[in-house]
Amino acid sequence: MLSRTSWSVLALGVGVAVWAAGVRGAEPNVGRTDRIGANGRQEASKAQGVSTPEEDLARMQGTWERTGTPAAGQAAGQAEAMRRAVKVIEGNRETVTFYGEGDKVLNAHKVEFKLERYGPVKIFTYYNLEVIGGPNKGQHRPQEQRYIYQIAGDRFCESWGFLPGQEARPPILYVWVKKGSELQSPTAPQGGGERTASERSGPAGEVKGRKQ
Repeated sequence: MLSRTSWSVLALGVGVAVWAAGVRGAEPNVGRTDRIGANGRQEASKAQGVSTPEEDLARMQGTWERTGTPAAGQAAGQAEAMRRAVKVIEGNRETVTFYGEGDKVLNAHKVEFKLERYGPVKIFTYYNLEVIGGPNKGQHRPQEQRYIYQIAGDRFCESWGFLPGQEARPPILYVWVKKGSELQSPTAPQGGGERTASERSGPAGEVKGRKQ
């Protein structure tokens, strides 16, 4: 029997297949993007039973946490394993801090982001990344990076490796838990090794150890 995480990954895969088919289709209205502030899209979203970007943005506000594992850190080539990560979202800005043993700050960055939809698939796109903590402090990367997201109750799911251009990236699912919720402790990533956002994206879109 599939676990909850397995079902989540399966659902994401199916959703991406639907999205990709729509984007590549010949019909001009298939695969259109729903963005925050777009007119006339909220009713269509409600009719499909999918929350709007505005609704998702409201749910995202606040502090989220997840844990890491020594194995994940070693797989990513980190000198020190990430023990936990904290994501704080205020409006359309996000700050993420990664902590090691004894709550030592390994890496911290802040970004701006936008939420989009392609059919039922929800896309989180961030840009203007600025490293504000750790050995790479001061670096700035304006290019966009994106992943599939989903919000389910007090869980924020972040999935990499399913979008066009990410074919060489092993699929991975991060599950963040809203701080103060009654759910179990945030889970370690499912799939590939642990990497911070500033490690995932390098100059000209290059990823340390991998190409996007």
